[in-house]
Amino acid sequence: MATLNEINAELEELIAEAFETAEENGGEIPEALIEALESVELEKNAKLEGYALLIKEAVGMAKLIKAEEAALARRRATHENKAAWLKERLSFELGGKAFETPRVKVSFRKGAPQLDKSIDSVEIDKVPAEFVKVVPEIKSVMKRELLAYIKANGETEIAKFAPVKYSVQVK
Repeated sequence: MATLNEINAELEELIAEAFETAEENGGEIPEALIEALESVELEKNAKLEGYALLIKEAVGMAKLIKAEEAALARRRATHENKAAWLKERLSFELGGKAFETPRVKVSFRKGAPQLDKSIDSVEIDKVPAEFVKVVPEIKSVMKRELLAYIKANGETEIAKFAPVKYSVQVK
């Protein structure tokens, strides 16, 4: 079967030939040329119908895949939430103590401090001025720099720290 471009080119040739023949014969177009034009037009319509059917099939398949992706995402989220809940429960029950059987090993690892979150609250009046930035009449603390200062100088009365979090490792 010919491509759509080939069919269009053939159709253009037949139409040009029909105009030439009509001029030569006083407006008469031979029956064979009319049948050839109709045949090529039918072939073009069949090709266009095939394109439309392929589009319908591709759109339908895309919808099915999208629905499957959504279902898989929901299932994944459910399992992730279940694992997180079980880790919290296990952590609570073990109280940070290691646990081991022949099939599993549970240990706890101290999490790295999250600089922006490790300082829970600050008494801004006790913070040295070099660690306070003033934004149009609003004072805020530069927590990263203050944390480094506190670690270097040991002045813990300036801020209250969030409790250290531990992550559960199940192998």
